[in-house]
Amino acid sequence: MTKDRQYYSATIGADTVVRLVRRPRSADPLDGFLVGASSDLAMLHVLDDHAMTLNGYAVVRCRDIRWWRPDTSFVSRALRILGQTPVAPEGVELKDWPSLLRWAAARYPLLGIEDEFRAPGCLRIGTIRKLGKRALRLNTVGPDAAPGRKLRYPYSDITCVTFGDGYSSALARLVAHEAASQGSEP
Repeated sequence: MTKDRQYYSATIGADTVVRLVRRPRSADPLDGFLVGASSDLAMLHVLDDHAMTLNGYAVVRCRDIRWWRPDTSFVSRALRILGQTPVAPEGVELKDWPSLLRWAAARYPLLGIEDEFRAPGCLRIGTIRKLGKRALRLNTVGPDAAPGRKLRYPYSDITCVTFGDGYSSALARLVAHEAASQGSEP
């Protein structure tokens, strides 16, 4: 086990915010509590540092992590005082992308998928239509809650999966509300 992986294991469940800086260089750093890791994937309970709240989860490939460090500022202590404690979702599957996506799709109405090498800054939000051997098929939802394109994502291209955050939860509720008002299924 590498030194970084040993530290990952020691940091899982710790009450310390960490910052992950990832490849490609255009990928935004992620701040949050490390709540799970495997040899391939790491999962953060993400910090929204503007609101000082925990806001959903992000799962990234370990091989893309360029460096990471614990936050030594006031943030971890302040979150404790504010009652913001990290939670590891029960039964989360971090073995590989298909396992994680199957688990997340069963629990969260919308997932965010990123390919930060080919489409930097582009988050595709939607529902899983199919999990194949090498790729997933995603039914996207636009920011206006209208159905979007149907996309194919090879697992090898996925760099980050997000779920359970305020934006995607609000968008999922809007999609369900509009489907109900039109008399159709979301």
